[in-house]
Amino acid sequence: MYMNLYQIIILAIVEGFTEFLPVSSTGHLIIAQKLLGLKQVDEFTTVILQLAAIMAAFFYFRKRIIKIVKNTYWNIKNRQCQKDLGIMIVISILPTLAIAFILKDFINVLQNSTLVVGLSTIIFGIGFYLIEKVYLKNQKRLNLEQASGKNIYIIGLFQIFSLIPGVSRSGATVSGGLTQNMNFKDSIEVAFLMGMPIMLAASIYEICKTLSDISITDFSNISIGFLVSFLVALCSIKLTIGLLSRNGFFPFMIYRILFGLFILFFTKM
Repeated sequence: MYMNLYQIIILAIVEGFTEFLPVSSTGHLIIAQKLLGLKQVDEFTTVILQLAAIMAAFFYFRKRIIKIVKNTYWNIKNRQCQKDLGIMIVISILPTLAIAFILKDFINVLQNSTLVVGLSTIIFGIGFYLIEKVYLKNQKRLNLEQASGKNIYIIGLFQIFSLIPGVSRSGATVSGGLTQNMNFKDSIEVAFLMGMPIMLAASIYEICKTLSDISITDFSNISIGFLVSFLVALCSIKLTIGLLSRNGFFPFMIYRILFGLFILFFTKM
């Protein structure tokens, strides 16, 4: 579906700002597109803007990623892969990738349902906060280096919930980290590290599927949107880490309840 530059810039700002906050960027993009008068989700534009946010995350965590890749290479070379973080992360995201591929058509249908987006925004917003209240009572917290393979794999399974529009990938993964007695800071970091390859895989798949249908004008507008989303996402990453580390899920739960009610009562179901 054709979108003008104004619409793409608005969506780029929404995507860049919300991608890593535990508020569901997909839900915000769906509602933003509807408010802009688009009858259905433009999957290609959405995935390009998400790719820009991924590139921002790769840039922000580039030193950490390079260190993980180097360690993984050394561990594979020396056959010491039992507790390699890179390998554990790759294995942990496989269930989410598999389910996303198998159910991709059903997920696309859900993305156009404001009822699903509204309800999941509210329900999971409350759920994330309850998980925080229950699991942060344990004073003995793990950091990322202390996490076992089992811890990482369970956190990876939490990402499956993020396939439901309105849930939030970062919210689900951070919650998974808390259930494994990881501290907030490292739960946030593992959420970024796990989210990037999944988002990258989804972006590459969608681009390969629809690239031939994009015109020169569309490509020019989307390129500007890509840059806007990248820059906004860079700012949003630091904001996300700071807000979650200091305040936890409570302010986001309040926002998600209000946003979910807005979706349910002020947009067409």
